[in-house]
Amino acid sequence: MTGKIGDLVCATPFFRELKKARPNYRVTAVIHKIGRAALEFNPNVDEIIEINEYYKSFENHLELVKLIKSKNFDWSFVLMPGPLVNTVPYLAGIKNRAAIEAKGLGMMTSSSVYFNNHIIHAKKETLYLDYYLKLLGFIGIETYNRKKDLYLNLKIADKVNQFLDKQGIKKSKQMIFGISVTAGVELKEWMIEKFAALADILIKKYGVKIVFIGSDNDREKVQSTIDLMKEPAVSLAGRLTLEELPYLMKRLDLFISGDVGPSFFANAMDIPLVVILGPCDVFAQAPIYEKCEPVVKYIYCYPCSFCPASANHCKEGHLRCLKETTVQDVEKAVDRAIKKYILNE
Repeated sequence: MTGKIGDLVCATPFFRELKKARPNYRVTAVIHKIGRAALEFNPNVDEIIEINEYYKSFENHLELVKLIKSKNFDWSFVLMPGPLVNTVPYLAGIKNRAAIEAKGLGMMTSSSVYFNNHIIHAKKETLYLDYYLKLLGFIGIETYNRKKDLYLNLKIADKVNQFLDKQGIKKSKQMIFGISVTAGVELKEWMIEKFAALADILIKKYGVKIVFIGSDNDREKVQSTIDLMKEPAVSLAGRLTLEELPYLMKRLDLFISGDVGPSFFANAMDIPLVVILGPCDVFAQAPIYEKCEPVVKYIYCYPCSFCPASANHCKEGHLRCLKETTVQDVEKAVDRAIKKYILNE
């Protein structure tokens, strides 16, 4: 699995159901470094191999093949298709190789999937997580649970909790809402002036504390959002690592974002979500089957970003799916989420 952090969180049911049915199996996850925080402390994964350094050259690809071959694996499962991950198990001599084939991934990826001898064909507008789990059918595991897992790094618990206490982010009668204004690619990012207006409305309407999250690279965009607000808010952009972020999620009453990895952290921890999907296929990517209120603008070209065929730019050049998503659209979704998942608890 070479996807990002959200993809790895979505893959956690695969590892759990595999270990539950076959506890004597040794399970190795071969992943990109960026997703490590999702599996680092997962008891259903015995070993993690990072392959980011092997993308640099053909010679390094061969090193990866040698490493995989030395492990004498009986099965390989490719959760996120790509030319490298489809061909390495074959070249490493793994006898049983299972993979997912999906449309729209390009000729090289579509061709390379046939280096595997057990293939599932994925359809658009269906939950891609189910295809991860259906791969287990090749080893006789037919029943499964979609619940995602996220295991915490207990060694850093005290440090992170003390830091959050100092920021005034504590469970109390005042609700705490987290917001991510970034999503990795601009195609999936709602406008910061709309996030600022929404945050002001929610503070006045519900008396909530607003906490913005993000990486170090997101500091400027988060601060620009806060500068547009009339009400006070807290920025934790660049102040928490991915390993530390779940401790913040535990203190949130609601999380608002686009299609971004931390939304899957919140989902795995049973935190209610409002997800502004923009171009993303609501049926394939959003955790709409749990505590989630998706915000979707059904224009003529929607959707254009699928899992795993994720788009990087607006093919029509207008980005109407996000520009026409209003503050009122998201406010109504927040109202629904509060009524369903907070007031009814």
